[in-house]
Amino acid sequence: MAGEIELDSEVLSARVARLTSILDNLEILQGAVAEIGGNQDTTRWSAAPGPDDFSRTLAASLDEARGFIARLHATVDKQITGLSTSASALLAQDAAAAASLTAAANRLAGLQGRMVPL
Repeated sequence: MAGEIELDSEVLSARVARLTSILDNLEILQGAVAEIGGNQDTTRWSAAPGPDDFSRTLAASLDEARGFIARLHATVDKQITGLSTSASALLAQDAAAAASLTAAANRLAGLQGRMVPL
């Protein structure tokens, strides 16, 4: 049926696990970029114009990379939270619908036993 959404908890769990793995990798990348930035000091680069220009450009690039990684980390974290919240809500809704249908089926089965044939 058009517009129908199916939720497979195994696929959903796999997607959340994949996003969590991406988040872990982003944290490793954040640490690596921070370490590279921490290694860029006056003992590493000469104050001469060539190396000094390069070191400033490198520092700016590392700052930009840190900002990008931080934004990406925040986005993936929001996706994990949103996906997990949506999945919980949908699974709870499915459980409530199943319980309601089971109760209705049980009432119907009880009524069928008391019906008088015409």
